[in-house]
Amino acid sequence: MNADEAAALAVIRGRYQDPVVYNGAGLDSAAIFAIFSERAAPAFQGPGDTAREVSFEIEQSALPERPRKGNTITDVATGITWRVIEPTERNDIGAWVLVVEE
Repeated sequence: MNADEAAALAVIRGRYQDPVVYNGAGLDSAAIFAIFSERAAPAFQGPGDTAREVSFEIEQSALPERPRKGNTITDVATGITWRVIEPTERNDIGAWVLVVEE
């Protein structure tokens, strides 16, 4: 990542990160920051065939260990606790993208 990209990413994170409480990956009820995302899930066949995919983007430097399925993220604003079901390492942006379920 070049300097301009890093600067732009810092602005995005500064604008969109919100406080969460993370359990797992070497943390025990630690206050960190994450970007919440909700979007249409990949298409599937079935009744209604509409689903949503919820994820959190967390800077890799915020977690001392690799996140695992079953780690939890509690959104401070809503009090909702989410369980990680799919961690993805995004080295291009220095983040973990964690798909979660309530």
